[in-house]
Amino acid sequence: MPLTWNATFNTSPPESQDHGRGGERIRETRGETLLRFQPEHNVGDPTLNAGYSDTGRHSPGSARAFTGGITGGVLDRLVAPTGLQRPDSGGVAIGGSSFVALLGAADDGRLWVDQSGGASVFRYYDVSVAPRRWSAVYGYNNALINGSFQVWQRNSSATINCPAATSTYTADRWYVNPTGAACTVQLDTAPGFAAPQRSTASFRVNGVAALTQFILGTRIEAANVPRLRVNGNLNFSIRVRNAATGVTLTPTLRVSTANVSNNFGAVFLESTTVLPDVLNNTEAYLTTTLDTSGYANNNGLQIELTFVGSAAIAAGQVFIGEAILEWGLGRSVFVEPPFEEELRACQRYYEKTYSYAVTPGTAASPAGALWETNEASNPPTFPWVFKTSKVRTNYTVTIYNPDSGATGSCRNYSAATSPAITSPAIAVAGVDPRGTYGTAFRLVAVAGADGEALAAHATCEADLV
Repeated sequence: MPLTWNATFNTSPPESQDHGRGGERIRETRGETLLRFQPEHNVGDPTLNAGYSDTGRHSPGSARAFTGGITGGVLDRLVAPTGLQRPDSGGVAIGGSSFVALLGAADDGRLWVDQSGGASVFRYYDVSVAPRRWSAVYGYNNALINGSFQVWQRNSSATINCPAATSTYTADRWYVNPTGAACTVQLDTAPGFAAPQRSTASFRVNGVAALTQFILGTRIEAANVPRLRVNGNLNFSIRVRNAATGVTLTPTLRVSTANVSNNFGAVFLESTTVLPDVLNNTEAYLTTTLDTSGYANNNGLQIELTFVGSAAIAAGQVFIGEAILEWGLGRSVFVEPPFEEELRACQRYYEKTYSYAVTPGTAASPAGALWETNEASNPPTFPWVFKTSKVRTNYTVTIYNPDSGATGSCRNYSAATSPAITSPAIAVAGVDPRGTYGTAFRLVAVAGADGEALAAHATCEADLV
């Protein structure tokens, strides 16, 4: 039956506060509150008395994923009202995957859900030994774009030449700066990493005489830096194989912030960490923890790995893959995003009209090109609506002739001799660096007649420099 308000409770606290009999507010002690929340927030190790301060790969929104027991080396999931179920044998599958692992009783309760990066990631936490992670995960938590090195819009099928003492963008979002000599880099789908290899591609640096070191770097735009500083602790890790170079590689991680928003012409060095050597004919995971809470500004984050050879890197190759920048103190299993998602993220910084497999600046079919109808008395404007908005308004657009690959002209496909239409002028429309806008090319016709079909390929370079 309904409760009736009684005059006895006239002096009780407002109904918005929890109160019990007699109108006295019930307060929990700190210890009681901690005990009540620990089932949802316990990612530590009671033996080591560590991991309870929300620094152990944990943030609000995360929770322990499983309770129950472990039988036959498989973690059982407690699912009401049917009791224990085993995900690999008819139980509830998480993310459409079956979970099987060799676990002991001491591992019960250490599989948990990390939502700090927006996507649900299953993680296994163990502070007592080297990081042990679940053998199958759902989702990914990586602040680096193209950490798998699977997207190469600039050249997906051959080598890219990198001049000495110059930063050259190669794989999307990654640049190389060699010392001592120019070198070439390329996409490689068979890096020879030990199993399991969790990425379909890797970054390959080819040794050359007089090459003494090279820098591999990436940059994160200012708009994405604040979220990396929410929890302070980040872990960076990358997989490296030194394949028959004949030298020992000494890698150093340098992390800097841009002095001006999204402009890395000058940077403030935040930290320098010397990582373990990678011996000749060996493979290693390089990993370290960063504390970003005290960084100077949010103008942009630059991450550079400098690989120094004990002698000239004159032979062999260096394979690099599975790069992760994530919240927490330990390295987790690398998860490669779907190619189309990674490509779309990369197109914010570099986009082309060419088909993905066609290298810009080469002779190619007009497929995918920008088309317009010629008017001799009124030069045509070629509109290009980007697939993805660009990070900056001062991006660079380059026009290519579809037939010859030459820059600075389009092609007249109606005339018998298909002459080039030259002298393009570029006008940028739109000023919102995170909004949706395109650009337009005004091409001055020097040959041809009204009604002729013109086509041009183009690239838009908006990477952080």
